[in-house]
Amino acid sequence: MAAPPSARVKFMPSVFFLLAALAWLLYNSPCHHKTPPTPPSVSPFNWHPCAENPLVECGTLLVRLNHLAPENGTFIKLALSRFRPNTTEPVLGSLLINPGGPGGSGKQVVLLGGKRLSSMVGDRYDIIGFDPRGIGESNSIKCLNLLSCILRINVGVTTFAKLQEAKAKSCGKWGIDVLPYVSTASVARDMDLIREALGEDVLNYYGFSYGTFLGTVYSQMFPDRVGRLAIDGVMDATTYVKSYAEFSLQYLINTDDIYKGFVKDCEAAGPSRCALASSDLKKHPVDKKVRSLLKSLEKDPVVVVEDITFPTIIGATEVLNLLFRGWYQPAIWPKIATALASLIDENDATAVAQLSSGGGGPSGDTCPIHDEAGSLGFLSVVCLDTAGNDHPLKKWEKIAKENTKNSEWFGEANTWQGLACKYWPVSASERYTGPWNNKLKNQILIIGNRYDPVTPLASAQIIEKQMEGNGVLLTREGYGHCSTSMVSKCTQEHIRRYFVDGIVPPKGTVCDTDFDVFPETNLLDAQSAEVLKNVEDIQMIHEMIVKSNVRRL
Repeated sequence: MAAPPSARVKFMPSVFFLLAALAWLLYNSPCHHKTPPTPPSVSPFNWHPCAENPLVECGTLLVRLNHLAPENGTFIKLALSRFRPNTTEPVLGSLLINPGGPGGSGKQVVLLGGKRLSSMVGDRYDIIGFDPRGIGESNSIKCLNLLSCILRINVGVTTFAKLQEAKAKSCGKWGIDVLPYVSTASVARDMDLIREALGEDVLNYYGFSYGTFLGTVYSQMFPDRVGRLAIDGVMDATTYVKSYAEFSLQYLINTDDIYKGFVKDCEAAGPSRCALASSDLKKHPVDKKVRSLLKSLEKDPVVVVEDITFPTIIGATEVLNLLFRGWYQPAIWPKIATALASLIDENDATAVAQLSSGGGGPSGDTCPIHDEAGSLGFLSVVCLDTAGNDHPLKKWEKIAKENTKNSEWFGEANTWQGLACKYWPVSASERYTGPWNNKLKNQILIIGNRYDPVTPLASAQIIEKQMEGNGVLLTREGYGHCSTSMVSKCTQEHIRRYFVDGIVPPKGTVCDTDFDVFPETNLLDAQSAEVLKNVEDIQMIHEMIVKSNVRRL
């Protein structure tokens, strides 16, 4: 519940307050090109081995900054990467990847995981990742003229609102020449130019999380160019485009169910497999342990200085951040349970600090807090895509409070993280707000998990219904964000069959998962090398998706 302006706010979202960390930098305007060497639709990518990974190719493509004003001669450069499979089978074309966010780098995902992504879809496509305009290496939005570090502090509502206003105005000052042109509709047009430059008649695409909205928008803007297109961890497009605050009421509806699942599965696994469990659950239930820990840390946080790069304070917010990340990744539930047990039983927060996204950076890092998921890129896109964000601050507070009914611990913070949109200085040059039932050249594959922390199954069911037969939903049982969060051979087979043969699963198909979240070690050891490699590949892909999407409180 939001506190009065003069009071400290419990579990308020992190305030991304920008501070000078080293020295003033001269402002570098984005790399715009007034006259491209050739028209952007046929501009060569100039593929070459990437310095970071010679097995992957890197390239660029020039596209118009403003797609709706062809007389405007300003262009921007998109950064791409491509993994080409080593196969004797015919390559079926190119497959574009978007890991989500918004703010995730598709180029980096393919650089790091192109081979694994290729295997996931049958090794029959050139896997292409790209940084959407305004993100990463594609004219990244600049919201300040300093080399900066991002500091998290807890403040009252009024101060928090002013800091969000400052952030929005800073983006307007330093990124104004690009800011109006980074909406999802503009990125969808970029994807169609990539398709055209590749010389392909249709676009093949796999989008995760926010990437599902991008894929859905592309399918509706260019319905006759849809090839094999999968959306995994689906956003409710209709609610999203209305208002960020109202959207926040929709996407957390399964979050607390995952906590209940964590508690239930931990207790069922017992202390030998889940360190939080007790042999006497009536006396020491897991839920009571977690809540008691949070209450204790609110009053008396723990300082960690050992085995980490930067001294860290572990309080209730840090533990909640770790839990929220865990709801994305059931594979780390055993580690979370062990870390929390160490904190409860021994007052040792080292493991929590190491697991937490805020627990210290890489070796030699002097800035403890980083914008890993691209909060500024996130806001730059979200604030253009959504409308109706100019609610009075009191209404934002009311919606944030209401969101605690959806998620006790994470509802308020997830509403507040969009507050900068209230003050956003520009509108989108183009927005897509529907319809969602255009007739597509090919059916798309819609994938939803039973319990997803931020893209509930209900959203996937809504888009399937709205598409009126143009998309088919595949439901995967279990927890986590996107289908990659838990290994499911059934799900993987349907994904591969769709991309290789173009066959969607029968309507109503539901797939089980293949591993417990608190597994017996000997069961995993008994699996074949092929199965274990598959588990490793899926977990690696999922880690990259999580990095593109998860945010801290």
